[in-house]
Amino acid sequence: MDAFLGRREYSSFLGVDALHLRKWLPYNIRAFVIAVEQYYQVPEYVFKSGDPQLIGVLKGIVEAYSGERGFMGAHRCINTIFGCH
Repeated sequence: MDAFLGRREYSSFLGVDALHLRKWLPYNIRAFVIAVEQYYQVPEYVFKSGDPQLIGVLKGIVEAYSGERGFMGAHRCINTIFGCH
């Protein structure tokens, strides 16, 4: 999901962990993630399209993944509670 959304910064606890776990993925999956990361800038394409529905869907995906109540937001909260940063 990080590659799909165009994440470039991996210095946080979860970012470092994501890069570490990526090494354990099967080769074909790693190759797919690298291809998405390097050749398909999805957010750039969506915003250049100017399609309000497509932009809305992307914003919803970003919120569900990295928003305060999304997947990453929930993990940040859990990591804060247990002292991980």
